[in-house]
Amino acid sequence: MSASGAAKARAKLAARGGEQSVPCEQAIQDAIARAKATGRTRFLAWVVPLPDAGAGFGLRAHAWAGVGDRYYWERVDAKELYFAWGSVEELEGEGPDRFASVRAWQRDIAARLEWTGEARAAGRALLLGGFGFESKASTDPDWKAFPAARFVLPEGIIERVADVARCVVFARVEPGATAAAVADDLTRRLRDARSSIAEEAVDRAGEGVLASAAEGATENGVEGPEYRVRADRSHDRFRGQLRSALAEIASGRVAKLVLARSLAVEHDADFDVPGFLERLRALYPSCTLVAVGRGRDSFLAATPESLIRVEGLALETAALAGTAPRGRTPDEDLRLAAALLASEKERAEHAHVVEAIRGVLERRCAQLEVPA
Repeated sequence: MSASGAAKARAKLAARGGEQSVPCEQAIQDAIARAKATGRTRFLAWVVPLPDAGAGFGLRAHAWAGVGDRYYWERVDAKELYFAWGSVEELEGEGPDRFASVRAWQRDIAARLEWTGEARAAGRALLLGGFGFESKASTDPDWKAFPAARFVLPEGIIERVADVARCVVFARVEPGATAAAVADDLTRRLRDARSSIAEEAVDRAGEGVLASAAEGATENGVEGPEYRVRADRSHDRFRGQLRSALAEIASGRVAKLVLARSLAVEHDADFDVPGFLERLRALYPSCTLVAVGRGRDSFLAATPESLIRVEGLALETAALAGTAPRGRTPDEDLRLAAALLASEKERAEHAHVVEAIRGVLERRCAQLEVPA
């Protein structure tokens, strides 16, 4: 039997078994033909359904990825999760044109990308990465892994939206590629994806299963690991800066200032990033969880803010300012919320954000609605 005949036979067996495990040979051949015709690399994306492996499968996948490129994005309450790993193609840049460069690259990738397998909504995550606030890469060694702009077309994306789980795996298709080599890349990455979400998933370094969120807590008199916290400036110096900021505001020279301190948290062993994400996930289910990892470095957050949401010609964003603690009971929550709404200081802070957003959007929208 020829190699192509064997592939077809495997595809038929997989279809009878109800599990898609072989990519479409015709889609691969078409992508190779286009690569040869244009003389440029093409990319093939294969979309495959996945069984829902439970609430924590994205965290297991993150642990499995080890020190490779890894991207985690989840909104628990909205039932939306994306995890991506690896890099098939990437772009790094800096300077004021970095946004335009990434957009041009995104369009070029989209024009050279072929799809096969299940249908997938057009608005789903495809390229993963981020921008720095500054146009140049930071000289701080803590940020060495994160340039001013970096985006990748990953090796694969595991996603769950509205309780439907899928995997998208990607392969490069060079003008001289063989169908067997492309199929091998795709099937290997699908196998990796299925391994990563298995209950017994371990990280690539073989260091063990995803740690419990409770790890490190004192239990039965046994002390957990030690963490040392160091601020970048003293309390007295920071209070002095706060007094100076308040004086500037009182003088009318400044309307709003945001002061912040950074804290260095030191630990003798490696930090358990998936375990930390698991704790954030449990504490802040209404926030967006983000984790970007590259090598030994990770950037992670749980944020209540949504920068922008675009659907068709409709754009939506949210003004979020002012801070209050959560209560221990629903009644205490209501009292704290009422105090937040009644606070002149908090309302003024919120108004600054509303006006800043209005100033940006009014010039770009045919119609703008700002709720009271």
